[in-house]
Amino acid sequence: MENFFSINLTSEGSGTTGVEAVRYGRKFIGIEVNEEYLGISKRRLEKEIHG
Repeated sequence: MENFFSINLTSEGSGTTGVEAVRYGRKFIGIEVNEEYLGISKRRLEKEIHG
């Protein structure tokens, strides 16, 4: 599944789909309109990427 990526159009939520995409080396686009969940997702993704 080379060049596979995930687009989450329903809501990013706490970032689980994005974190898993990063773990498996996949590209990811997530959309979230709720600022609280956006912050949670951003922190989780940054932790996964940068440790």
